[in-house]
Amino acid sequence: AITQICIACCCDAEALAGNDSKALLEHPIFEGGLCRLCYDNIRVTMYAPGADHKNSFCAICGQLGKLAICENEICHRVYCLKCIDLLVGNGLHLKILEMEKWECFVCKPNLQEIGLLRVRPNWRFNVKILFDPLANTLKSLNAIQEYSNEKKPIRVLSLMDGISSAKLALEKLGLKIDAYYSSESDTNAIEISRNYNKNSIAAMSPIDLVLGSPPPEYSSNASVRKSLIENKGSGHYF
Repeated sequence: AITQICIACCCDAEALAGNDSKALLEHPIFEGGLCRLCYDNIRVTMYAPGADHKNSFCAICGQLGKLAICENEICHRVYCLKCIDLLVGNGLHLKILEMEKWECFVCKPNLQEIGLLRVRPNWRFNVKILFDPLANTLKSLNAIQEYSNEKKPIRVLSLMDGISSAKLALEKLGLKIDAYYSSESDTNAIEISRNYNKNSIAAMSPIDLVLGSPPPEYSSNASVRKSLIENKGSGHYF
């Protein structure tokens, strides 16, 4: 399947599966995979215009070579003849070069033979996350959400969170909470925990996540308890 190979260099995904650094990634524009080396190369070469304001590297493999240029005025993409023949159709590059005006597989995906080449419906977002750290973060959070759905609920012990703000933050990340124990830092509000003994502490076990103390300004020495969204001080809860 096209999703099991790197469409830029045609390496075998199964042969790379044992090495995390070479795990197969998705091509941002076209259906199919990319090995890590080609993924990084695509990221570097995707926007590298020449004197004619068209890109200098193939949109599929990120390499130089003999290129077919998309003549859509708002498109910068070019395609090497090797990728066209391999993924679209053997000898098709000859037909493209004979055209008076050729618009590429991204601009006119439904009006030409595209063989194995399929444009991803969300390619614009995929290109965005290549260069936008925030978009990458959002994608990572979505991955955490999907991953957490497959994991058992966790048990949490917070050493500084009498109002359970950490619990709210963990739930917003999509983590399932089986039990949440918290300790109040305000000395006037800790009577409930003064009489804990070893047996009661052992009954809390097992604990999967322990959260430490907050910055000094959130401690019991602070004259006024800070809100979770206040910008003052050296740090925030989350």
